[in-house]
Amino acid sequence: MQRLLLTLGLLWRLFLPADGQMPFFRSHPLPEEHQDAEVNLVWEAGNGYIWVGTSKGAFRYDGVDYQYLAVDSLSGGAVSALFEDRDGTVWIGFAKGHIYRLDPTGSLQRWQPEEGTPAAAITGFAEDGQGRIWFSTYGEGLYYLDQDHLYNLNIDDGLLGDDVYVMKPDAHGRMWCGTDGGISICWVEEGEKKLERLTKAEGLPDEIVRELLPQGERYMWIGMYDRGVCRYDLEEQTFDVLQDPWEFGVVNALELFEDHEIWIGTNGQGIWRYAFTAQTFQPLELPNHPSNTKILDLHVDVEGNVWAVSRTRGLFSANRQFELLSAASGSVQAVLEDSRHRLWIGTPGGLFRYDRSSSENWRFVEEWGSYDLNVVCLQEDEYGHIWAGTFGQGVFCFDPATGRRRQITPADGLANENVLSIDGINNKMWLATLGGVTELEFNDRFLDGGPLKYRNFDRESDLGTGFVYKIFVDSRGRTWIGTDGKGLSVIDNGRITSYSMADTVPLKTVYSITEDWLGHIWLSTDRNGIFEFDGERFSHLTVKEGIRDLSIFSLATDAKGNILIVHPSGVDLLDPLTRHLIYYDEEVGIQDIYPNLNAICESSEGDIWIGTQQALLR
Repeated sequence: MQRLLLTLGLLWRLFLPADGQMPFFRSHPLPEEHQDAEVNLVWEAGNGYIWVGTSKGAFRYDGVDYQYLAVDSLSGGAVSALFEDRDGTVWIGFAKGHIYRLDPTGSLQRWQPEEGTPAAAITGFAEDGQGRIWFSTYGEGLYYLDQDHLYNLNIDDGLLGDDVYVMKPDAHGRMWCGTDGGISICWVEEGEKKLERLTKAEGLPDEIVRELLPQGERYMWIGMYDRGVCRYDLEEQTFDVLQDPWEFGVVNALELFEDHEIWIGTNGQGIWRYAFTAQTFQPLELPNHPSNTKILDLHVDVEGNVWAVSRTRGLFSANRQFELLSAASGSVQAVLEDSRHRLWIGTPGGLFRYDRSSSENWRFVEEWGSYDLNVVCLQEDEYGHIWAGTFGQGVFCFDPATGRRRQITPADGLANENVLSIDGINNKMWLATLGGVTELEFNDRFLDGGPLKYRNFDRESDLGTGFVYKIFVDSRGRTWIGTDGKGLSVIDNGRITSYSMADTVPLKTVYSITEDWLGHIWLSTDRNGIFEFDGERFSHLTVKEGIRDLSIFSLATDAKGNILIVHPSGVDLLDPLTRHLIYYDEEVGIQDIYPNLNAICESSEGDIWIGTQQALLR
């Protein structure tokens, strides 16, 4: 049984333009003396080394230097498969059928079982739950090693074809094999060879299967020759097709990223990715590659980097943690992903929407073109209304579903018409302005002229200042305030407490605020680095503790509990428990990003969006 994951009527509208959200790819050329070698595949060993199979043998790569693993010329040549077993031995398969093994001591030896090795290309290795080593070939079916004896499994045993393109184990240790006749599922039970098959008779869309990718215990992704990509549900025994008809040619490689997206390497149309939530395809551009690039392999390492092999330009990698999205509308001063996965940005030229789930997908659409708005901050309330704080015109609240809107200015009680930050909880919003903080209380009839209650905190109150950079509502419902010159304040149950000193360090200008998973408050300052406040005492982090740049524009907490530190030199990732820092800059294409103050938000899927003067960074 087949199902279609993507609505056919929307296909023509769901492909992204080339200037969409893109990861930054880096090239990893082979050493100069091996430039004539063609890269065929990429794989990562358990010790973190990247292995590269080429037409001239295997290389081990640490991200900086390559080490060539030389074998004798008669048995060497093109590497066609790489694998590491549970004992740490690396298996290297060659197109000539020879197999070498590198044990954990570093000894590289040709494997010569008593039965001999195949005369056909090795296309894959795997290990089952009983420790048997399996390998597939293009011409002689499968082999498995059981108690030092080598056994063959081929068309005489019921295999759908001896030319096996790909072999992958499922969660039960069964070997799934892609052939020209469909999928054979093979295992050994009480010494007996067992096989099942998936063909067109069982609903397989295309019997020529070029790639397989398991997903947990329930699913297997299938890359095909003519019909693209489908997902097989082992429980329901159904096939879900991504797109029909398929327009991008033969599928050579697949990589899955949790429940977010799948990347598809094609035989002549480069790399495409499919986003599950938005149900959209997007082409990914490799640097200096034509659109008809042949992709041979994809691999995700333990750090989440994506490695890609192209026929013409060799090995590339990208860090998926950071991707750039062109914003033709100019400098991004505010960013918000709402509860319906719509991305909103505020700019000096107005408010724009970047909708990833509608017919206007992947285009910025200007809202309220008749208004000349300088949008500085954005927030969503519990009713799904969007609040847009402006410089000079107060705040606008509107309902994207109906278009209803309401403007709030000092005439309505707002402390000042210049709104720099907004945050809220339940039916309350707090607005940071150049005249202090305004607390607004409203209900679901607010846009229809319903009641609006307000309270201002300013120079005349305990706040002691009118210039506020940041409002942040924490998990306990307390409202934290970052001021210009008066340090940090918090409103708790209507009462203000101010902190002008962080232990012995004066607190003056506070730019950004976030909260970690322990409920500790983190804040950045104009020139004194970062502070952590646990409710009783402050801890101070500066250059001495590894902070690269004290000119910090934004703080946020990611889905893993890390603190993101955004500054002009790049992004730092801080583990709040260990204080370990990871730096991201030119290596992932985000050097000199020129961020805007507090132009940052977290999506429902845990992504962090960062607004800069040129683009959006995710």
